[in-house]
Amino acid sequence: MAYLNPNTNGDAVYTARVILNIDPYAVDVKSAIFIKNPKEVKSNTVHVYPNPAKETVTVAFDHPISNEGVVEIWGVMGNKLISTIIPKDYTEQKVNVNSLKSGMYFYVIKISNDRYSSGKLIILNK
Repeated sequence: MAYLNPNTNGDAVYTARVILNIDPYAVDVKSAIFIKNPKEVKSNTVHVYPNPAKETVTVAFDHPISNEGVVEIWGVMGNKLISTIIPKDYTEQKVNVNSLKSGMYFYVIKISNDRYSSGKLIILNK
């Protein structure tokens, strides 16, 4: 089994793991699955779609959020490109991504400044 050391595989690997809140040392060696921080498990599920996206991305929750939130979109080099507020009690927020070039990005959703969800986002613009 091959194991990537997060400290020696370049800035992109390290940055992606920081953005996605993955502890690079919490690895299940038998299956090589990264274990995320258990505090991220919430009863209110978030859906980010469409992915891949062109003009807008929708962030939707199963239930209204109890506090104000924010959607951040980050480049692979660790630069924050977009930050959109999600008002309290909303179940859905659209994020305009048509200014981004085609490529891979990361999204981070925070509620009350706590990381709630994160993942990859593919943009297919011209």
